[in-house]
Amino acid sequence: MFSSLTGIRRLSEQDNVEREGSVHPVLKKQHRCGPVPDNLLAGTQYHIVKTENFVLKLNKKDSCVRIGGAICLVKNIILDDDEVYIVYKTFQNFGNFFTSPLQSSLLGIVVVADLQNEVMSAKLSEIEAKCVLLPYKDKQIALPFTDSVW
Repeated sequence: MFSSLTGIRRLSEQDNVEREGSVHPVLKKQHRCGPVPDNLLAGTQYHIVKTENFVLKLNKKDSCVRIGGAICLVKNIILDDDEVYIVYKTFQNFGNFFTSPLQSSLLGIVVVADLQNEVMSAKLSEIEAKCVLLPYKDKQIALPFTDSVW
């Protein structure tokens, strides 16, 4: 029994390992549950996009990014005319988490609150950093992943 379980794990690992020379981005888990802006209605929607540097998913822990200096949550991933777009909402309020010995925003660390209702779209290449959100009082702290900052 142990050997068959090990074999199953190995097959699972093979499915999750990218092949040498694979092309990025890789899109996975097609769906049809939006939101979709009018300019991307002809596109195909996905739950996951994997780039050379990070993975975005339409879940709470893997959907935070920084675009144009704003902290955003990805709400959809769309392939349209061979270009990958993300559909997102931006946090309305943000500020420094600390100010001494320097402003935390200089390190990309900010406190965020109040997600806007409006959805926007951007090319995947416009993402400046993938971030992680941590709870803090009635708000959240957005921290960029190290590879995105340095």
